[in-house]
Amino acid sequence: MRAFVVGLLLLTTSTTWGQGLNYSAPKQTIRLDFGITVFSDVNSNIGGYANASYEYAFMEHFAAEVSLNTAQRQSSNYVGSHASRYGMGLNIIGRLYGTKNPYDVKIYGGARYGSHFFTILEENNGIIEAVDGVRRDGFSPVVGVGYEHRLGDWLLTLDFNMSIENDFNSFPSLAIGTGYRF
Repeated sequence: MRAFVVGLLLLTTSTTWGQGLNYSAPKQTIRLDFGITVFSDVNSNIGGYANASYEYAFMEHFAAEVSLNTAQRQSSNYVGSHASRYGMGLNIIGRLYGTKNPYDVKIYGGARYGSHFFTILEENNGIIEAVDGVRRDGFSPVVGVGYEHRLGDWLLTLDFNMSIENDFNSFPSLAIGTGYRF
């Protein structure tokens, strides 16, 4: 009886270990993040940030990501600085631990194409008018770092990225989010 139990334990241990070697982690991830952005061209005012992304892992430690993001900054009343950013990005991701671990640190870089609007509104004799403003469109580099904690197919994320525009305005964003791997 003892030999049977030891043999059964050895058999289950070896098959479990073998399944671990053949385990294939999900390659695709969809993610939704919410956070804040610092608008460096609006006196470093803070605004809301949202990002939706799709990621495909083509290797255990590398992935490609497509993202859509927006950021808004409104003054507390109608008069003041207003800014908004809309964009789409393509990033290459390097993972420290890989897709099979329950947690991961990722470093990424890529390009973002988008629009940035900035307006200053003032009140003069009861009339609200725009006294300054700018609109920029184009590509900008993006770099970032993030942490993922995986709960089965679901994940929680903490993400920091920075977009740097041609005139050296930087737009750092910090966001928390959730995602699903399939």
